[in-house]
Amino acid sequence: MRTWAGPSRTPIGLDIGSSQVKAAQLHRRGNRWALSAAACFPRLHPDRPADADEVARIAAILRRRGFRGNRVVPAVPDAHLLSAAMELPSVADRAALLPIARSEFARVHKRDPSAFEMDFWPLPSSRSARGASVLAVGCAHEDAEALLSLLDLAGLQTIALDAGSLALAAATAPLADTQGVTVVLDLGWSAARLLMIHDGIIAYERVLADSGARRLADQLRQQLSLEQAAIDYLIRDVGLDFQKLSADTQWDRSDDARRVLSGHLDALVHEFNASLAYFAHRYPDIQVRKVLLSGGGAAMPGLAEHLCGVLGLPTQAVAATDVVDVPTNLAEHGSSSGLIRAIGLAQHREDRS
Repeated sequence: MRTWAGPSRTPIGLDIGSSQVKAAQLHRRGNRWALSAAACFPRLHPDRPADADEVARIAAILRRRGFRGNRVVPAVPDAHLLSAAMELPSVADRAALLPIARSEFARVHKRDPSAFEMDFWPLPSSRSARGASVLAVGCAHEDAEALLSLLDLAGLQTIALDAGSLALAAATAPLADTQGVTVVLDLGWSAARLLMIHDGIIAYERVLADSGARRLADQLRQQLSLEQAAIDYLIRDVGLDFQKLSADTQWDRSDDARRVLSGHLDALVHEFNASLAYFAHRYPDIQVRKVLLSGGGAAMPGLAEHLCGVLGLPTQAVAATDVVDVPTNLAEHGSSSGLIRAIGLAQHREDRS
């Protein structure tokens, strides 16, 4: 379990997504985390790597929004995060296994073994495994240094780069099932990310590239010729509440909108079920117990109920208040599912750096 034993406030968890920036800072209140500061605002240049001007803008906004200090834990940009499930020799000593894991990770990604940083952890026992099964994540030095330089120029001190998946697992730990598998489905703008967490570790991870909100927005724009305001209305306000859409007298294409929305979610469910089938084949003795939704797309009206019905699993959209205490002055962030990864980044413990 990741813990914090430093100053009264944690570092700032900084999640620079493809369309939004999310940031969170925490402090301890008894045995729970509490939100000290939070921010969520649009990217200056969506769908592009952040440049010096944008990072300077981010730093300025953090100062205005009540964040203390300049210590940050950013997520490795999804485009630069390397990952691999690997079979390694059965070696009890992790230190002895590290160079073997590094060499295999380099082979998988066709990189020099000295050109990246990585971490790995053991996967649950599988009948088909011949050695030690591990899941590894990493980031190339050149990619990490580019981001670190921008943050440093903006006056932000990076104490660690963390994988977004590890941050999600940390933030949602209070809600995880203690016996079986908890699926975390992070619904972002550019893609969705599916994690299967068992006994506190990520046992399976998959990126669903065609399941992000941008894909749905593009479909609504191309097939229905809608403006952005109408697209935002359908995704954020209507979602799967088709009765609301049918009752809106200003909409004369409610059936078409229903078709596009349903088709997008049908494709998501198909990919979800494919992942469940793979996991069940590899780990037949481990049962999936619940689904947690995070990310900006988790707030779509009716989504959790719809997935619960079609998947046959308890499904919950995770709000900030589900994982941390939220004071009244930050109440506007209490219902946010998009803040979850930043909350997990803020919980990063320094001995993992």
